[in-house]
Amino acid sequence: MKKVKLLIKNHHCLYHTYLYFSQFIIGMMKFILKPKKGQILFISFNGDRFDDSPKAIYDYMINDEFFNDYEFIWAFQNPSQFHILRGKKISFDSFKYFYYAMTSQVWITNVAVERGLAFKHKDTIYINTWHGTPLKNIDNEKAKNKNHFSQIDIMCAQSCFDQNIFSDIFHIKKENILCCDLPRNDILCQDNQDKIKKIKKDLNIPINKKVILYMPTYREYQVDKNGMIIFDMPIDFKKWYHYLKDDYIILFRAHYLVDKVVDYEHIDFIKSVSTYPVLNELFLISDLLISDYSSAYFDYSILNKPMFCFAYDYQEYLDKRGLYMDLNILPCQIHYNEDSLLDDLLHFSYTEACKKTKEFQEKFAPHCGNASQCVVETLKNKLNGGINQ
Repeated sequence: MKKVKLLIKNHHCLYHTYLYFSQFIIGMMKFILKPKKGQILFISFNGDRFDDSPKAIYDYMINDEFFNDYEFIWAFQNPSQFHILRGKKISFDSFKYFYYAMTSQVWITNVAVERGLAFKHKDTIYINTWHGTPLKNIDNEKAKNKNHFSQIDIMCAQSCFDQNIFSDIFHIKKENILCCDLPRNDILCQDNQDKIKKIKKDLNIPINKKVILYMPTYREYQVDKNGMIIFDMPIDFKKWYHYLKDDYIILFRAHYLVDKVVDYEHIDFIKSVSTYPVLNELFLISDLLISDYSSAYFDYSILNKPMFCFAYDYQEYLDKRGLYMDLNILPCQIHYNEDSLLDDLLHFSYTEACKKTKEFQEKFAPHCGNASQCVVETLKNKLNGGINQ
């Protein structure tokens, strides 16, 4: 099935034939199927995960008496892999998926719902939390859905910076974009000491070691002639081991396909966490973050911990993907080579770095802490307004 989907997606004529045929069928179904009061559809990362802001909102809802009689539907690529406390699981992109999408009163997602088609009913309340403040350009595949995104009723932003970007690229009314931060980040503002100890124990991280979280951005253009992912590690971990082994341990977090083609040295010094299910838990246990063009800076800044930028391929990335802001806006030195970064790691002032991160957070993530409540209360106000049945 995956091969068939890939063939259709990459073949211009097949894709448009599929698109027109599917849109016709979906259009006919839309006239018959109407939203049912009290039914909510949840989707995280196209059904691949049971996490992120949709789950944070779900967790908040199942503890809110207002939703006691609501039916919750989760769409997954592989439903059997996930356990949910309440509700029904369905297969993503199946007939049931489109049925429940068209009959749900509320959609809650962090990417898209309509799969390139157009079937949102005027009475459907569409909540899109997105999945991070865009430092890098939103890619073409996501931008294709911008006309559908214009129908979003509630969207989350961390500040007026991303509010303006979302409004511009997706044509969403600014009044529909809540500057409340992301629901998934509520946990970063809580007392997590016991949780941190448990996570470190589960990952077998020595209590006496500081934790570096390294998160290089996924470069979708780095493939070989057969379309296979390639990744030239920009760090010589043997060198890092020599200088950092006594004080640090490195958590390597990358796209799961990138992680598969990376060869690790000194396994006790480097741990792969690319498949770890909850990114914010890795934020909690780390002492500093190294990334390049990732939205992770904005979320991580909530913790007021040091951040480093390793933009070793800056010009290539700028040419092939592009950025919404100059990297110099980040609260750290921009490193273009490994030696510069390593030297900074060995000599930086922790106190000064934390101060700079806090200033960055106050500008780009000032509303963190109660996003789930904000989104749910906004939704409840809309639901109390009624839906014409």
